[in-house]
Amino acid sequence: MRPQSAHERPSLDDLRSTRFIVRTKGVHITHTRRWENTKILKQHTLRPTIKFLEFLDGKSGPKGRRSNRHIGATPDDSVLLPGAPPSNYPHQLRSHMANLFAMSDKQIQILLENNLDYKPGKKGQVGIVMPNLDHAITELYRRMIVRNPMLRHHVAFKRQWAPAICRLIELHASIRFAKPFDLN
Repeated sequence: MRPQSAHERPSLDDLRSTRFIVRTKGVHITHTRRWENTKILKQHTLRPTIKFLEFLDGKSGPKGRRSNRHIGATPDDSVLLPGAPPSNYPHQLRSHMANLFAMSDKQIQILLENNLDYKPGKKGQVGIVMPNLDHAITELYRRMIVRNPMLRHHVAFKRQWAPAICRLIELHASIRFAKPFDLN
């Protein structure tokens, strides 16, 4: 069995770097292709709540990447990547994760403290190619309990990394949008 490379199990600081997130059109944050490289990354199953998946369905606008064409300095340097652009849930979930990891530790701490009583509802299932976020979530958990020991028992950190990331992006979506995701 081969050892996992740094972009298969990135740290929290790696996820906050420009290798994993990019700013587009000034303030919009999205993920890079390192989140979805099918040659080196495995497919994971995320279980966000059905209510959150319905929220994603109800968002206006395109659900996937606009174009898979990379514009180069000259027309010969431009690259058209093979395959269809990622769409729907996997792309949206990666985008929500990128936005979550772009937040500072203080903002995540406030988000968790304001939602100590959050109870997730019935869960759906989404297969998604992405890095294993075990290392990053463990780092985030340690940073949060140093900041506030009461967060040790938060529902977001009760299980392994995949359920944790689902709960965190649900909490993040509850405050991020003009028409936010209703947790209840």
